This record gives sequence, C-alpha cells and structure tokens, in this order.
Amino acid sequence: MNVLVSCDEYCYKYAGDYYLRDVGTIFTKRYLSVFDKLRFVIRVKEVYSVSELGKFRIKVTDPKIEIYPLDFFQGPIQYAKHYLSIRRKLNHVAHGCDVAILRLPSTVAFAVLPKLAAQNIPFATELVYDCYDDYKSENNIIYKILMKRMHDSQVNACKKAIGGAPVT
Repeated sequence: MNVLVSCDEYCYKYAGDYYLRDVGTIFTKRYLSVFDKLRFVIRVKEVYSVSELGKFRIKVTDPKIEIYPLDFFQGPIQYAKHYLSIRRKLNHVAHGCDVAILRLPSTVAFAVLPKLAAQNIPFATELVYDCYDDYKSENNIIYKILMKRMHDSQVNACKKAIGGAPVT
C-alpha cells in the first residue's frame, strides 16, 4: 500500500539528490514500517554547496521514498508568492497513492487536502500542535485571526478524516 505524507518538514536538494534532517528520516522510517512506498510531499530548498546542507545531511537513497518537491517558502508572505505554483504542482499529488496522512497544522498539508478529496483518497490526521492555544493567548489581532482559521481548518480536516492521532 502506498502512502502520501504531507507536513511542514523541509528537504534540501543538492547536486540532484535529496537530503533530510534527523526528523525527516524518523518520519520516513516510521511510515515505511507500515506502508510499502512513501510519497513525502514537502518543501524543497535547492542548495549549491555541501556546507549549505547543514543539518540536512541524510541523503535519501531508499527507492521506496519519493520526494514530491514543492517550492520552498517560509511564512505567509513567501507562501503567497509561491501559491499558484504550489497549487499547480499539487494537481496530481495523490496519483498512485492509496491513503494519505496529513500532519497538521501545516500549510502544505492544508493545500494537499482538497486534492485528496477530489480524488477520493482516504486520509488520517496527525495533530502536532493546537493552534487554539495561540488563539487564546495572543494579543495581535492579525495573528489571532490566523490561528483561529488554522484551528477551524484542523477541526474540519479531522471531521473528514478516517482516523486521527494527537502527537503533541
């Protein structure tokens, strides 16, 4: 069975190869202990020297892992700049996948969600953070609105999921 996993983990690309940090490798090992193949839908940053890899030093060599690269961005302003490109790249994101796991909240996973629904791909959620905590404690009105919207999106995703796990 093939799984699509989407989260806010990063990947670096150097000389045509993909590199993960320890956390990304832990994810891939965990999911491959259950599934036959893994499509890892994440942001990819291209670097041009080994020194730029930093903590992203673990080369992806397992043929059961497919990195599905999306434009690299950090924060809402950069996301807005890459929004259309990311949406286009996600058109066939679930092709060949039997099930998906979305680690939420995640800008990328939230973008993947409608593509899964359109292709009738069942998905589960892993909740890695509760945005409502920030919503309750934040004084900045813009940030407060953003956290409330993310919380509501998490709740809606969980309602549509075939399963869920809190991992916070």
